Amino acid sequence: IMLWLIQKMKNESAFDEIIRLLNKYEIDYQIVKALSFSNKIVNPDTVLSGQDISEIPELKINSKQKIFTIGSYTLAKIAKEKNWTPGSFINDNFDLKSWKNGWGENNLLNGNALIDTVENISSIDMPKFFARPLHDTKSFSGTVFDKEEFLYWREQLLNTDSQELNKDTEIVISPLKDIYYEVRCFVIDKKIVTQSIYKRGNYVVYDPLVSQDILDWTQSMIDKWVPDRAFVMDVAQTPEGFKMIEVNNISSSGFYACDLNKIIIGIESMVF
Repeated sequence: IMLWLIQKMKNESAFDEIIRLLNKYEIDYQIVKALSFSNKIVNPDTVLSGQDISEIPELKINSKQKIFTIGSYTLAKIAKEKNWTPGSFINDNFDLKSWKNGWGENNLLNGNALIDTVENISSIDMPKFFARPLHDTKSFSGTVFDKEEFLYWREQLLNTDSQELNKDTEIVISPLKDIYYEVRCFVIDKKIVTQSIYKRGNYVVYDPLVSQDILDWTQSMIDKWVPDRAFVMDVAQTPEGFKMIEVNNISSSGFYACDLNKIIIGIESMVF
């Protein structure tokens, strides 16, 4: 028996559908809230304004049973820290350095990217470029910057003591690439369980119908190496062929037009 800890998410329709499916399959779940910058999981109705976090009571969770989380990265991180099984499938493989070792630089969209700390990247010789955190921490979203925007953003970070994003945060900077379309695949035990197009060119498009050739290529990458037993893999079709964009943890990734039913069945079918 597995307990699902669900945190309310921006996509309310996905949240409602997950709850409906868990009820349908009679799977145990709790709706929770994870507090940033603490190791606490609390009642979802907890109001934080004016409260001392240390005085907010934690939810009682039976940690002797198997637990899986869906929601924020904070919730996923807490699950990892508590060593729950399966928890959230977070480890040190969710960064560009690991992907290069596992899949090879030529198979990555940003295989030739610059990797360094915010503090050390003081000048950029590209008018526009893509930047994202090296690690899958959700400290900021992958973003296209122009040089002036980036230097202003960097200046703000040099003066912050945020734990998640500061001068010592490692980031990836890459030239902009031509992309025809982008696909998200949910992968569980080396199999693609569901997929969705989420972008065509510059347009956001959610479509579960994905061509077999990109799925075959993605599966060939999965057969070569995986960062964990369950993860989310974003793949692009480019003028240079298929390329892996990035890999994210399965507990705090967007679903787009993916089949939530298949994700739940896939997780529930895992043997530990």
